[in-house]
Amino acid sequence: MNWIDFVIIGVSVASLLMGWRVGLLGAIFTTTGLLAGILLAGRLSGDISALLTDSVSNDTTATVISYAVIIVGAFIVSQIIKSTAKRMLNMFLLGWVDSVGGIFLGFLASMIICGALLITLTRLSTDVISSSSGDSLETMLINSQRSAVQKSIHDSLVQSSLVPTYIDIALMAPQNALDIIPEEFRFVMTSLEEDIQEYKLSQAAEQN
Repeated sequence: MNWIDFVIIGVSVASLLMGWRVGLLGAIFTTTGLLAGILLAGRLSGDISALLTDSVSNDTTATVISYAVIIVGAFIVSQIIKSTAKRMLNMFLLGWVDSVGGIFLGFLASMIICGALLITLTRLSTDVISSSSGDSLETMLINSQRSAVQKSIHDSLVQSSLVPTYIDIALMAPQNALDIIPEEFRFVMTSLEEDIQEYKLSQAAEQN
């Protein structure tokens, strides 16, 4: 294990604990409350700022205050509803549903955060040149020109115990699914996967 593995473990543990503390209902109602507040602020801020113009001389200040009042108000309402829903779940001995759901959301969050971090590190570890020829895109890795920092990151990725799992998951995504992973990122990850396989083979050969 190396520093990348410890970062992955740290992010995963923190996400799971936060998911457990916040809970499924907390995540749902907090997100819903903030989104509702933003939407309502866009529609109602003009009316509220008009009411504040008598006491606030600056129109910009009145608008900011009206936005804040609406968003905070929507957030408070969402928390009240969340507390009521939690009490109802506990009343029917279903509080564990909230906790387990929160842990699951924490797990998903950790996968997304760690995946994004590893994709970024993988891209940073290798220089890429892309050239278009007609309708095709030719991509070439510049492995020989890695800087000391790039080589250190690449070696850490290759020698990591947990990175291969995330690389496999990232490469399982369809080629053009929502353009989640740019083509050159996918190309670099495929190359990293090959380097990991070579490293594992060399380690196995040394042990034999």
